[in-house]
Amino acid sequence: IGTGAGGDWANLGPGAPNTLDTIGLDIAATPGPNPVILWSGYRWLPTPRPAQIWSFNRAGSGVWVKEFEGTAANEQIYGVVWLDDGAGPRALAGVVNFGDGAGGVLRSTDAGDTWARSESGYAGGWNAWDLIVDPHAPADSAYILASPNSGMTPGAVFRTSDAGISWNQQGSNPILRYLAADPSTPASLYALAPFNNARPQRSLDAGGIFTSFDTNFVPLAGGRDVIHGGTVAGVSRLYVATGAGGYATNLSSPVPPCAADFNSDGAVSSQDFFDFLVAFFAQAVPADVNQDGTVSSQDFFDFLVAFFGGCGG
Repeated sequence: IGTGAGGDWANLGPGAPNTLDTIGLDIAATPGPNPVILWSGYRWLPTPRPAQIWSFNRAGSGVWVKEFEGTAANEQIYGVVWLDDGAGPRALAGVVNFGDGAGGVLRSTDAGDTWARSESGYAGGWNAWDLIVDPHAPADSAYILASPNSGMTPGAVFRTSDAGISWNQQGSNPILRYLAADPSTPASLYALAPFNNARPQRSLDAGGIFTSFDTNFVPLAGGRDVIHGGTVAGVSRLYVATGAGGYATNLSSPVPPCAADFNSDGAVSSQDFFDFLVAFFAQAVPADVNQDGTVSSQDFFDFLVAFFGGCGG
């Protein structure tokens, strides 16, 4: 943790770094001069290498507390985030298992003091590779990029709009591991895979469908991370790290999909109305027109507004 303006660093823990008892994978901090920090990862030695979550400052200034330790071998906490606009006390953590256990989602409502599985609507046992807060609803909403195993099997994005109590699968996606959201455009997500020849992907419908977003990108090695880097000279920027260097691109705000063109054929017609009704009465994800995580009468109203003139219908 940095302790000075000159870039001085001090090892504050947790654990003893020379013993490999704590391997960190993610960290989240509340705002303010004395933040509560959540550290997630796993224990390497001694075996069986279970997942761990530690807190710093929660139980007292400068105090580390081991808040969670898994019971399965080769289990890791890949991601941890604060909800409530980044201030907590609610938090989420994603579990990945490279052994015989199950991946999944952990939830805390007491600033990280206690954790429990919270997976209603989430695919049973799926690994949670990347976990990000929805910047357009940071109090209650988050996304998880998940897959059924640790191999090259396609997975899906899951979204919560009730702080992790329940989850909705957004679609069936390519093989992805890293996820970032565009804070300037609702429902826009960017993703990357760790395998060779991986190319950046973009979704304009909150993770339902991903397509290539890779002009001038040279896939020399697997991806390592993708983040939104704020703005540079007023231009929104996306950054990608790979095993062969980094890339950056400017993001122009894409034109949001027209809700009235439900079947995306470029025209608004009675077929769109029929297709929407089928999805609506099936409570299918595409009928979530307002992207709030549920299919409700508000989606029906919003679709009608678009259909009868809200976006060219």
